[in-house]
Amino acid sequence: MRKGRPEGLPFILLYIRVGLWHTEKQNMYLSDQLSLFSSEVFAVRSIKRYTAGLCLLALLISCLSLMGCEPKAGPPPYRTLEVTYAGVKDYGSVAAENKDSFTYRFYEGEIEYLFTLENAVTDPATGAPYALQNKLRHGARYHILVKGDRVIELDEITPESDTPVTGPISATPGVKTVKNLLATALLPVGRTLYIYGGGWNWQDDGASAEARSIGVAASWVEFFDRQTMHFNYRAKDPAVSYYPYGKWNEYFYAGLDCSGYVGWMLYNVIHTEDGRPGYVMGANKMAKTFADYGWGTRTREPLRAGDGQLRPGDIVSKPGHVWVCLGVCDDGSAVFAHSSPTESYLGRGGGGVQLSALGESTDCEAYKLADRYMKTYYPEWSSRYPVALKHFEEYGSFEGNDILGRFTWDVSGNGLLTDPEGIRELSAAQVLKRLFGEAN
Repeated sequence: MRKGRPEGLPFILLYIRVGLWHTEKQNMYLSDQLSLFSSEVFAVRSIKRYTAGLCLLALLISCLSLMGCEPKAGPPPYRTLEVTYAGVKDYGSVAAENKDSFTYRFYEGEIEYLFTLENAVTDPATGAPYALQNKLRHGARYHILVKGDRVIELDEITPESDTPVTGPISATPGVKTVKNLLATALLPVGRTLYIYGGGWNWQDDGASAEARSIGVAASWVEFFDRQTMHFNYRAKDPAVSYYPYGKWNEYFYAGLDCSGYVGWMLYNVIHTEDGRPGYVMGANKMAKTFADYGWGTRTREPLRAGDGQLRPGDIVSKPGHVWVCLGVCDDGSAVFAHSSPTESYLGRGGGGVQLSALGESTDCEAYKLADRYMKTYYPEWSSRYPVALKHFEEYGSFEGNDILGRFTWDVSGNGLLTDPEGIRELSAAQVLKRLFGEAN
């Protein structure tokens, strides 16, 4: 808030009103007399009286000027500003339970504004509150409409580019096949970092706008391009960390976590336009939920190398994580895609959307495939992060929670997806060749 001007003298305003009233009365008097009398002498006298009223008003205005008094100044009821968003005040120490009263920092040049935001503005697609907060991106420019000290409307001036983000893989929104599901799963690979709560909305109870949009969000790629192998999704200092220590998502737009990734993938397979209700939910319950939708079936049999359970496209909910199978290798190992904060070559927990291997050692076929494809098609990523090797005992165990398990698609025509290309019968090597256009 800016400070108001000095109070001034309220009685001066009263004098002005009296002067105006007196002038009004003289005008009425003049009109009445002119209509009743046509005498030139009387008209002259009335004009003199009218002139006297004007003189009185001019005198009062002169007094105001000489005394240096002005009416009380302050912010008008409504004002519009063009500002840059700089984050929540006291980020790192404020907590989610106080989110309705957060103070937000904006800059206009060197001037800092501190405003609250209207919480009741709703998303037109979902009806969810906090629609204004879900538009905020650090460093972006906005037109805002402010009532008092509260922002009630907000629109980005320089929105993300409408040019689609392209890469080595292509997919078609709305095509409900296993092949298109896996192609879609690869779109953010190698250029989207792990953000805890990424893909979730600001209030952390559903899908963000990015996870309900077609294509890879420009904000994910831009954030990846600004970071290095020093990136740590959970820095120890809350004031500079991208981890939501206060359990709300300041950086929800910058990347994806595991469930945000799978929810975004499904949205892009099912829909062809932005803004519909999304599919982001807790990682633990994804396999069960998709089975409950009638899209396929869920099993809780622990996964073992070479047991024949895994198929391309399967979605696996393990304790605290969810991943997508791309295919099984001849030696029983498996290649999968997920968003995970794997360590960089410097030992920093960053990672993100990537191909990883499920097997016993780096000698397994899945590790070699994942390593080759990441280095060939995603060299910048591979300069920061090695391929992650995970074990069946960890990534194939469903103990401790009844809703965990492996979801497999019904491709008979009675579920959501079909498999006209026979992708589910192919090995990991064959699937990857087809997806990357290497097959003869």
